[in-house]
Amino acid sequence: MKHQNKMLVIILGIGILAIGVIAILAIKRKQRK
Repeated sequence: MKHQNKMLVIILGIGILAIGVIAILAIKRKQRK
């Protein structure tokens, strides 16, 4: 169970980081325009 929880936490963390990076890139693109 602990291994599954660790995997879920890692996957969620990567997903949140990816969303944050995409949001930052989108904001920078809007600012350039």
